Amino acid sequence: MPGIHVYVDGLNLYHDLLRRLDGRGKWLDLEALADKVAGHRAEAVYCFTSRVAGLRPGDVGPRDRQKVFLRAVEAMERVEVVYGSCGSSGFGGSLFDHSSGSGAHPRF
Repeated sequence: MPGIHVYVDGLNLYHDLLRRLDGRGKWLDLEALADKVAGHRAEAVYCFTSRVAGLRPGDVGPRDRQKVFLRAVEAMERVEVVYGSCGSSGFGGSLFDHSSGSGAHPRF
């Protein structure tokens, strides 16, 4: 069976956990989640995220909490954290190329 790679939107996952669990839990075993989604042991997990800033000048709480969370995630054997950037202007394009006519293909 070919190896399965799982891609995780780290920022949205983290914030959704905060919202759904009302602040009672912020940790998730990404390897176990990937294995469950894959139906067997996933070969690799990629957690895409960006560094957060404080909501107010001098507010380091969100940044410090994210550092702790990401250190735990990076310690997982099969997880690779991929850092990007997040801007307030939003994303103006498509992540997929539909031009081939044979379905959508990711643009990487």
